[in-house]
Amino acid sequence: MLMLVAGLPGSGKTTWIRERLTEAGAYYCSTTDFPLDQAVIETEFPGQVLHTDDLITCQDKQVYMEVGHHLDLSTVSQEFIAHPQHRIMLGSAPLDSADQLLSAFSAELTDSQLLRLDTTGRVLEVESLDTFWQELVQGAYGVVGRVKALVAVNNGEWIYGNFVRGMPGDGYFDTLAVSRWSEQPCSGLGVWGKNLDTEYIAATLEFCCLSPDLAQRYYQDYLEEITS
Repeated sequence: MLMLVAGLPGSGKTTWIRERLTEAGAYYCSTTDFPLDQAVIETEFPGQVLHTDDLITCQDKQVYMEVGHHLDLSTVSQEFIAHPQHRIMLGSAPLDSADQLLSAFSAELTDSQLLRLDTTGRVLEVESLDTFWQELVQGAYGVVGRVKALVAVNNGEWIYGNFVRGMPGDGYFDTLAVSRWSEQPCSGLGVWGKNLDTEYIAATLEFCCLSPDLAQRYYQDYLEEITS
């Protein structure tokens, strides 16, 4: 069964799916081309992440597909019409577009925009990143409804940032349970908001990135640490 899970950013799609991946035979799949959540889930549930191309051979499995908010649920449903499916919407939706509606939190932004910044191959200085993150979620660059980040920092760790406007706290960073200085399929920052100063956000994030030479120096220090 293909479970299509849709909703606005911050409505809890990934969390709702994650809670069900503990079930035997459950798999995760995403429609996004900026798969930060997919990379995180793959570290938590190894072997339980599928790509859309894999679905043709997985019709006997329970697959939870996260539908990007910029995509129409009915259109995605038609694309995978050959698969038995159940359409779930977190939050409100037209009655004919979902089989099941679930209550969900919403940041409730109108005239919103989505910004995606790729940092693949870059290492960020963690103190600068923390300052930038606090400025971002507190509105220094526009009204922010949702932020996600997956980045490598200068001690070689991978950290995942998560913020939803209106939820308690200023968001948080978790360290991924992966080897230091390992490679990940993607990294970057995704911001959903309104009146965003996109150029300034991009420039400030770039400022947080170490030069390739300095990043290499941190990596060499790490190699000396584990071999000494």
